[in-house]
Amino acid sequence: MVNIAITDSGPWWWKRERIHRFSHPSKWEEVTPKQMKAIAKLLTGEIKEDKLLSIFLSCPRRIVKKLDDYARYKLSDLMSFISIKQPVDRFIIQKIKGRKAPEKRLKDLSFAEFMFVDTLFADYSESENDTVLLRKFVGHLFRRHKKGKRPEFDGNIDWKWTQKVKLWEMHAAILNYGLIRTWLEKSYPAVFTEQKNGKSKSNGWVDVFDSIVGDDIVHSDEYASKPVMEVLRFLNKKIIESRKLRHKKK
Repeated sequence: MVNIAITDSGPWWWKRERIHRFSHPSKWEEVTPKQMKAIAKLLTGEIKEDKLLSIFLSCPRRIVKKLDDYARYKLSDLMSFISIKQPVDRFIIQKIKGRKAPEKRLKDLSFAEFMFVDTLFADYSESENDTVLLRKFVGHLFRRHKKGKRPEFDGNIDWKWTQKVKLWEMHAAILNYGLIRTWLEKSYPAVFTEQKNGKSKSNGWVDVFDSIVGDDIVHSDEYASKPVMEVLRFLNKKIIESRKLRHKKK
């Protein structure tokens, strides 16, 4: 966090200036749910920069409006991290319209569900803001928990619920997932290099899954239902060992 002091002259009846002290996040890990909402709303044009600064600093908007161009420039420089894909291992906004995101480090996400969601993320990233894909992505990512647990993945979503989700909420979800994917890529570089080598982004995960299952079709459902982090750890180790073996043979 970056500590900031702003001098405020206040209304004419103040006898002296007052110094307000605030803090500002310097990286994604420090962003609060309220600040994440503000970023998403700025991206969708629902709020202006003054409101964003007010939320980021937790200060009255009247103070922000008094800032000169230089102060605004320095504050906007602090926000440069927003455009950088930093590794984040959790969803900053945990709930949307009563539905929950996966837990920290995707603890409760199965490998099958991850493959499906990640493919939707890739498809949306390549599209020109396809809202249908975006709603489908959010519908699969945020689920109604049963008895405090994430339900088993069945490939179905509640389309009526997705229609209630606001545009800024969907943008917050996909922006956050992009940060989580960066964390995954850094944590399991061998897996994601292998996945990118697929014929297409969608086919990449199919090839990776086939490499796990092999001829064991009978137990394919078992592999798909395993926690994604368990599978990624296994795959990363397996790919590295395979590369070392190929290197020794040369």
